[in-house]
Amino acid sequence: MPSSGHKLQQLFGFGYLKTKMLALAITARSLIGMAHSMDLAVVAEGVEETVQLERLREFKCNQMQGYLISRPVPAENIIELSAQYGHDWASGLRESAC
Repeated sequence: MPSSGHKLQQLFGFGYLKTKMLALAITARSLIGMAHSMDLAVVAEGVEETVQLERLREFKCNQMQGYLISRPVPAENIIELSAQYGHDWASGLRESAC
């Protein structure tokens, strides 16, 4: 099945970051590197602490999601939230909603 990205799930990599930070950081960096070598984008989920965000940025993770960035929001607020973070990925949503 073709894929355009890879998602690092919270249970796999970041839920246990507090207790196994080094081993998980190495795993995350390896997975991100492997995905990038296959021209895949990587989305890390479950980002809840600043240290996680900093590491993921250091590892060149493409996108992050989790409570550190935002609690769940209604669909109609996504475009506004996206603009706060300087992303314009939602421009296609605006166009298709018209």
